[in-house]
Amino acid sequence: MLAVLCLVSPASAQYRLDVWTADNGLPQNSIRAIHQTLDGYLWLATFDGLVRFDGVRFLVYNKSNSPGINSNRFNSLYEDRNGDLWLGTENGGVTRYRHGSFTTYTSQHGLPRNDVLGITGDETGNLWVLAGDSIMQWQETSGRFIDVTPKGPRLPYDILLWEGQGGSWGWDQAGLNCSRKGRLVTYPLPRWLTGSRIVRAAEERNGTIWLETLDGRHAKITNGNAEAVSADNSGRNASFAYRDGGGNPWTIGVGRDLHRFVNYPASGRLESLSFFSMGEDRENNIWFGSIAQGLMPIAPTGHDGLLETTRTR
Repeated sequence: MLAVLCLVSPASAQYRLDVWTADNGLPQNSIRAIHQTLDGYLWLATFDGLVRFDGVRFLVYNKSNSPGINSNRFNSLYEDRNGDLWLGTENGGVTRYRHGSFTTYTSQHGLPRNDVLGITGDETGNLWVLAGDSIMQWQETSGRFIDVTPKGPRLPYDILLWEGQGGSWGWDQAGLNCSRKGRLVTYPLPRWLTGSRIVRAAEERNGTIWLETLDGRHAKITNGNAEAVSADNSGRNASFAYRDGGGNPWTIGVGRDLHRFVNYPASGRLESLSFFSMGEDRENNIWFGSIAQGLMPIAPTGHDGLLETTRTR
């Protein structure tokens, strides 16, 4: 099963999809994370370098051309309140982009391991990363990470998928434990949904948690209450409502492996697109990052601002 993202709008609305791939300058066609920074550039995390996109050209930063980068395998990114870009890597620690220069922090700076699964922060300047099974918080004054993993038996934490608040999850006898922005929340699990069966977790922007079990079933936790989720009578996958920055309503379905898929009207017919990551720019265009198919923004037909939205103004 796949997740489905459908635009809920008048039937006359039509959209176009642009595609940028390695043929256009990307280092590879798999986009792990997307974010537009305060200066207007679109940044992409890939497993072959960090990419800055101005709407026309891709500029690739990697360890061969950028001092301070230890690994090209970027899997996550976060912009703090000062405009610094923090990047998680698969095997090279945490890389920081500040004032045009890169600095990488590794086990020499407090990380238990250099494989970083995810990175997030809050509006007050705090920053957390998931490294191995440890939740680490950055201390600017010391230039080091400190371990803030909840006390008790060490859980096998994993990263929360999708573009929610960011954070990590694990489970024990008490239930599902979610650490988000330095706060640990435990959700009791019903008997039919034991933690040992949970293999993936993701979060909507409104805080709803989606779970997938070992046998491919789905559940979601809304306002602390867990419920089973299954396909409706039409045969479509389970779904939830999503509203973009422009107020346009969408419906996102959830499928196997918590993968997502988008259906959109184009040239009088319904087109489909699978994606791994997504982000919105200041013009409320939605940018999709795929696994192996490149970067794909979607915008209303006739909208001419798509290529201009990521340029510094």
